[in-house]
Amino acid sequence: MGIHKMLATRRRSAIMASEKLALRAVRLAVLDAWEQSGN
Repeated sequence: MGIHKMLATRRRSAIMASEKLALRAVRLAVLDAWEQSGN
């Protein structure tokens, strides 16, 4: 039971980390497009 809980927590933290990376990539892409458009 403890192992399952540990795996679930690890999976959740991995998902959160990948979501943070995705958000950062999107933000960088938006800023890049913004600068290229001259604003």
